[in-house]
Amino acid sequence: MKKFTILLLLLGFISAVSTAQINVQSSFSKKFNVEFRVGPSFPYSDFGNKDANNNNSGYAKLGYKAEAIAGYKLIDVIGINVMGFYNANGTDLSSLSNKLNISTPGRTWTSDSKSWNIYGALLGFEYSYPASKYFIVGFKAYTGLLNATAPKVELTSGSDSFVQDEKSTTSLTYMFSVSGAYPITKSTFWITSVGYLGSTPRFDNIKTVSTINGVREETTSTFNQDMKVFVVDTGIRIVF
Repeated sequence: MKKFTILLLLLGFISAVSTAQINVQSSFSKKFNVEFRVGPSFPYSDFGNKDANNNNSGYAKLGYKAEAIAGYKLIDVIGINVMGFYNANGTDLSSLSNKLNISTPGRTWTSDSKSWNIYGALLGFEYSYPASKYFIVGFKAYTGLLNATAPKVELTSGSDSFVQDEKSTTSLTYMFSVSGAYPITKSTFWITSVGYLGSTPRFDNIKTVSTINGVREETTSTFNQDMKVFVVDTGIRIVF
């Protein structure tokens, strides 16, 4: 009985390997594919900087990204893809609160802020090839437009406050990624990728209202935010 069980396991493994090999090879004869992936978003450079003395700091924290891709294969190893994505990163303003606490002894400042929200549409090319009999490696390069929303920021100490309004803008963006895909069924792959998304949106005329000792003052400011994130995501790829 034990020998029979081992034999069945071996036959199952051989069958799975053979199926995987067929899936990888046959996927290159199929023209269309769709992908759905999600994963963590790691802010990088000034976007993730939390230094209150740096005017370019974005105070962004670890977030998440979701994306959907539709692709068409132009030739055997090169395809064209369209991507839609949504990316969100929370914020950590504790360094700003600490700076105000130091500059105004006897007061305690608290901070509140929403997330950076980014969504966009990209167009690009993919180069993919079978790195082994059971594994496909892909390289993607995209460009397109994104809409970024800078979060509303509030710093308060009793009746005193600094409030910066939420603001949205549109800018050019780019993305590069490398991925690996392993066949699950004849037309379905498990896919994981590592990507780099970058843009420098310009936020114009952002209103800030300060209320100190009952005196209200309103100002506007304009800044360019260097936004870069690394993304590690995973999901499903379907070919047909």
